[in-house]
Amino acid sequence: MSSNETFNPFNEASNKLLLDELCIFISNNLERNIGWTELVAQSKLSHTQLQFLFNKHLHTTPMTYIRRQREDRQKLTYEDRVKYQALVAK
Repeated sequence: MSSNETFNPFNEASNKLLLDELCIFISNNLERNIGWTELVAQSKLSHTQLQFLFNKHLHTTPMTYIRRQREDRQKLTYEDRVKYQALVAK
């Protein structure tokens, strides 16, 4: 992440940019076991600041966000296989 500055819960633009960068990092690493230690290191925020950021902007926790992203990716992969099999069967 690009932030070395102190976290400011009232700086919406900076917080949104940080969250977007963190979500891209998560998306690019869903196959890995991403935990709190890695999220804190990647974002340079504390556990509490990460909780605040995700709750405020995404209305969820970071770990729930990661789990849902994995589920969505898995569902999409399954749906693509079903569509492909239906096309091949015709």
